[in-house]
Amino acid sequence: MVLLAVLSWNKVSLLLTIAAPAFAVVSCIRLRPPRAPLFSALLPLVALGFVVEAIGLCTAWFGIHNSSVFNAYVVAEFLLVLRLVAIARPGPKWPLYLTALSGITAMAWSWSRWRSLDFLLTEGVSVSALLLCAWLLVLLWRLSEHSLIALGKVPSFWVFTGLLLYFGALFPVIGPLRYLYSDHPALAFYLYSIVQALSLVRYGLIGYGCLLEARSRP
Repeated sequence: MVLLAVLSWNKVSLLLTIAAPAFAVVSCIRLRPPRAPLFSALLPLVALGFVVEAIGLCTAWFGIHNSSVFNAYVVAEFLLVLRLVAIARPGPKWPLYLTALSGITAMAWSWSRWRSLDFLLTEGVSVSALLLCAWLLVLLWRLSEHSLIALGKVPSFWVFTGLLLYFGALFPVIGPLRYLYSDHPALAFYLYSIVQALSLVRYGLIGYGCLLEARSRP
């Protein structure tokens, strides 16, 4: 019975891995043009996430190594989220260019250290996530200072909160993952499961933000 329960949960978790980004994509697509710039830039982010999750599911099913795909995705995702920040934050853009350079440099340094893409480039992922967390906190603080309505009614609040929850977990969890995987693979698996769960929350909150944006439009 326990084995059947585990197998059933595995099937449910695999289904949710695809269903959550699909929900975010459909919710974003349903926004009638012309979309607000933030939500126009959000669509490529969630669409890429859906494609990568689908590739990850297929490769895992057939036992194909997929770390290189996720390492490339981390870089693309990092830049796409910075694009959202650039749209939501008025003012000079040079700090964002510096942030992009720092994140890409961290990924390159991580690769140069291990000379392999057979595992997540954990140092680069952690630094990129920390940089994004700092910017997302700035955006949420600005919303709290300037919003004329309750934050719960602001669509971008849910988008930024979902992203912050996800990237906030990446920094402490992904960092030690490589070392834990070699000595305690079961613990590494459970830690990564936390990231996967928060990824579902991220897409759920982004989808909700899109639905709220659709309701708020005339």
